[in-house]
Amino acid sequence: MGANDIAIVEDMEDFRIGDYLGTKPCLIQGLSHQHPALKSSVRPDRSEERSKVISALNTLWIEDPSLSFSINSYSDELEISLYGLTQKEIIQTLLEERFSVKVHFDEIKTIYKERPVKKVNKIIQIEVPPNPYWATIGLTLEPLAVRDRVANRKVTSPMVI
Repeated sequence: MGANDIAIVEDMEDFRIGDYLGTKPCLIQGLSHQHPALKSSVRPDRSEERSKVISALNTLWIEDPSLSFSINSYSDELEISLYGLTQKEIIQTLLEERFSVKVHFDEIKTIYKERPVKKVNKIIQIEVPPNPYWATIGLTLEPLAVRDRVANRKVTSPMVI
Protein backbone atom coordinates (compact mmCIF):
# COMPACT_ATOMS: atom_id res chain seq x y z
CA MET A 1 0.00 0.00 0.00
CA GLY A 2 1.20 3.47 -0.81
CA ALA A 3 -0.07 7.03 -0.55
CA ASN A 4 -3.54 7.52 -2.07
CA ASP A 5 -4.12 3.76 -2.42
CA ILE A 6 -7.52 2.37 -1.46
CA ALA A 7 -7.71 -0.79 0.62
CA ILE A 8 -10.30 -2.91 2.36
CA VAL A 9 -9.50 -3.73 5.98
CA GLU A 10 -11.63 -6.28 7.82
CA ASP A 11 -12.16 -7.01 11.51
CA MET A 12 -11.33 -3.52 12.79
CA GLU A 13 -13.24 -3.72 16.07
CA ASP A 14 -10.21 -2.58 18.06
CA PHE A 15 -9.56 0.52 15.92
CA ARG A 16 -10.89 3.87 17.05
CA ILE A 17 -10.93 7.44 15.80
CA GLY A 18 -7.40 8.83 15.96
CA ASP A 19 -5.67 5.48 15.36
CA TYR A 20 -3.22 5.25 12.45
CA LEU A 21 -2.33 2.50 10.05
CA GLY A 22 1.39 2.69 9.36
CA THR A 23 3.58 5.60 10.36
CA LYS A 24 1.97 8.69 11.85
CA PRO A 25 2.63 11.66 9.52
CA CYS A 26 5.10 14.16 11.02
CA LEU A 27 2.76 17.11 10.36
CA ILE A 28 0.09 15.54 12.56
CA GLN A 29 2.47 14.77 15.45
CA GLY A 30 2.65 18.45 16.47
CA LEU A 31 -1.12 18.96 16.59
CA SER A 32 -2.85 19.01 19.95
CA HIS A 33 -6.30 17.69 20.74
CA GLN A 34 -8.85 20.42 21.47
CA HIS A 35 -10.81 20.08 24.68
CA PRO A 36 -14.58 20.51 24.80
CA ALA A 37 -15.57 23.98 25.96
CA LEU A 38 -19.10 23.17 27.17
CA LYS A 39 -20.76 20.80 29.62
CA SER A 40 -24.36 19.83 30.26
CA SER A 41 -26.28 17.30 32.31
CA VAL A 42 -28.32 14.85 30.29
CA ARG A 43 -31.41 13.13 31.67
CA PRO A 44 -33.75 10.58 30.13
CA ASP A 45 -37.34 11.76 29.82
CA ARG A 46 -38.30 8.60 31.71
CA SER A 47 -36.10 8.08 34.78
CA GLU A 48 -36.25 4.27 34.49
CA GLU A 49 -34.26 4.55 31.21
CA ARG A 50 -31.13 5.95 32.91
CA SER A 51 -29.15 2.71 32.48
CA LYS A 52 -30.19 2.62 28.82
CA VAL A 53 -28.78 6.16 28.36
CA ILE A 54 -25.49 5.17 30.05
CA SER A 55 -25.20 2.09 27.83
CA ALA A 56 -25.98 4.14 24.70
CA LEU A 57 -23.44 6.84 25.63
CA ASN A 58 -20.84 4.09 26.18
CA THR A 59 -21.53 2.76 22.70
CA LEU A 60 -21.22 6.25 21.21
CA TRP A 61 -17.96 6.80 23.13
CA ILE A 62 -16.52 3.57 21.67
CA GLU A 63 -17.42 4.87 18.20
CA ASP A 64 -16.12 8.38 18.92
CA PRO A 65 -13.64 8.73 21.82
CA SER A 66 -13.85 12.53 21.64
CA LEU A 67 -17.26 12.13 23.30
CA SER A 68 -16.73 12.56 27.00
CA PHE A 69 -19.31 11.82 29.68
CA SER A 70 -19.21 10.98 33.37
CA ILE A 71 -21.44 10.55 36.40
CA ASN A 72 -21.12 13.45 38.84
CA SER A 73 -20.05 11.97 42.19
CA TYR A 74 -22.00 14.60 44.18
CA SER A 75 -25.26 14.95 42.26
CA ASP A 76 -25.27 11.53 40.50
CA GLU A 77 -26.15 13.34 37.24
CA LEU A 78 -24.88 12.21 33.84
CA GLU A 79 -22.63 15.00 32.57
CA ILE A 80 -21.51 15.24 28.99
CA SER A 81 -18.78 17.49 27.59
CA LEU A 82 -19.65 19.19 24.31
CA TYR A 83 -17.86 21.07 21.56
CA GLY A 84 -21.01 22.98 20.56
CA LEU A 85 -24.78 23.03 20.22
CA THR A 86 -24.71 21.04 16.98
CA GLN A 87 -22.99 18.14 18.75
CA LYS A 88 -25.66 18.25 21.46
CA GLU A 89 -28.41 18.00 18.83
CA ILE A 90 -26.63 15.13 17.06
CA ILE A 91 -26.24 13.19 20.32
CA GLN A 92 -29.87 13.81 21.21
CA THR A 93 -30.98 12.57 17.77
CA LEU A 94 -28.71 9.50 17.91
CA LEU A 95 -30.01 8.54 21.34
CA GLU A 96 -33.59 8.82 20.12
CA GLU A 97 -33.22 7.19 16.68
CA ARG A 98 -30.60 4.48 17.33
CA PHE A 99 -31.24 3.67 20.98
CA SER A 100 -34.96 4.58 21.30
CA VAL A 101 -34.46 6.78 24.34
CA LYS A 102 -35.52 10.41 24.60
CA VAL A 103 -33.30 12.68 26.66
CA HIS A 104 -33.26 16.26 27.90
CA PHE A 105 -30.12 18.39 28.19
CA ASP A 106 -29.98 20.85 31.06
CA GLU A 107 -28.47 24.33 30.77
CA ILE A 108 -25.16 24.30 28.93
CA LYS A 109 -22.22 25.67 30.93
CA THR A 110 -18.81 26.86 29.78
CA ILE A 111 -16.05 24.69 31.23
CA TYR A 112 -13.00 25.66 29.18
CA LYS A 113 -11.82 28.99 27.86
CA GLU A 114 -8.59 29.95 26.18
CA ARG A 115 -6.91 32.91 27.86
CA PRO A 116 -4.32 35.18 26.27
CA VAL A 117 -1.02 35.22 28.16
CA LYS A 118 -0.17 38.85 27.34
CA LYS A 119 -1.66 41.86 25.61
CA VAL A 120 -1.44 41.71 21.82
CA ASN A 121 -2.38 44.21 19.11
CA LYS A 122 -2.88 43.59 15.41
CA ILE A 123 -3.70 46.14 12.72
CA ILE A 124 -4.57 45.13 9.19
CA GLN A 125 -4.82 47.57 6.29
CA ILE A 126 -7.17 46.41 3.57
CA GLU A 127 -6.57 47.56 0.01
CA VAL A 128 -8.17 45.54 -2.75
CA PRO A 129 -7.65 46.99 -6.25
CA PRO A 130 -9.59 48.22 -8.18
CA ASN A 131 -11.61 49.31 -5.10
CA PRO A 132 -10.55 52.93 -4.47
CA TYR A 133 -11.50 52.69 -0.79
CA TRP A 134 -9.31 51.21 1.90
CA ALA A 135 -9.91 50.33 5.51
CA THR A 136 -7.91 49.60 8.61
CA ILE A 137 -9.04 47.05 11.17
CA GLY A 138 -7.41 46.78 14.57
CA LEU A 139 -7.84 44.18 17.27
CA THR A 140 -6.49 44.19 20.81
CA LEU A 141 -6.65 41.17 23.12
CA GLU A 142 -5.54 41.38 26.72
CA PRO A 143 -5.86 38.99 29.65
CA LEU A 144 -8.28 39.73 32.45
CA ALA A 145 -7.92 38.60 36.04
CA VAL A 146 -8.97 34.96 36.43
CA ARG A 147 -12.23 35.80 38.20
CA ASP A 148 -13.24 38.67 35.88
CA ARG A 149 -16.07 38.21 33.46
CA VAL A 150 -15.46 38.32 29.72
CA ALA A 151 -15.67 41.90 28.49
CA ASN A 152 -16.14 43.12 24.93
CA ARG A 153 -15.53 46.74 24.10
CA LYS A 154 -16.12 48.26 20.70
CA VAL A 155 -13.89 51.19 19.86
CA THR A 156 -14.32 52.96 16.54
CA SER A 157 -12.63 55.96 15.07
CA PRO A 158 -14.19 58.44 12.69
CA MET A 159 -13.79 57.83 8.99
CA VAL A 160 -11.10 59.94 7.36
CA ILE A 161 -11.54 60.96 3.74
